[in-house]
Order: sequence, then C-alpha cells, then structure tokens
Amino acid sequence: MLGNRTSLKADAVLFATSKIGVMAIEPVIGHLKQYFRMGQNYLSGDNSPKINALLAAAAWNFKKLMEELMLKIKNCLFPIFQQLFFFEFQLIKTSL
Repeated sequence: MLGNRTSLKADAVLFATSKIGVMAIEPVIGHLKQYFRMGQNYLSGDNSPKINALLAAAAWNFKKLMEELMLKIKNCLFPIFQQLFFFEFQLIKTSL
C-alpha cells in the first residue's frame, strides 16, 4: 500500500487528531502534579501509583463539584440577600 494517497491522508488526520488529544490532556496532568500532590508518590506498595492517580483524580472531580455547587448557591442566595439588604437600606434612608 505504499503510495496510496487515501491511506496517507488518513494517517495524517489520525496523527493530527492524536496530537490534539495529547495537547489537551497535558495541562490537566500538569495541574494534577502541581496542586494535587501527584508529582511524587507518597504511598508504598505495588498498587501505590494506581491509588495515587485515583486519589488525585477524585480530588480534581471533587474540586470541580464544589466550584459548581458554590456557583449554584451564589446564584440562588444572592438575589434573596440583595432584596433583603435593599429593603433594609430603603428603611434606613426614609427614617433619616
């Protein structure tokens, strides 16, 4: 199949898409190493690298979940507090 243009194009597309996938995952691995203690394995045993990676991934997912939860709480409670404080500000302003 040497010289088949369709297979060469398919190989080029496959190579380009695989490079994009690698480029997309490298920042995630960098953040895991820096912020989630995955740069050095502190556990001992045969399964310690697997456990370390699992714990780092769980911490990453938990952080994302907490950020989403905080955003939902903020969007839910902020209008309520804003109305309460605005009403209180109006009472103070009219009494002066």
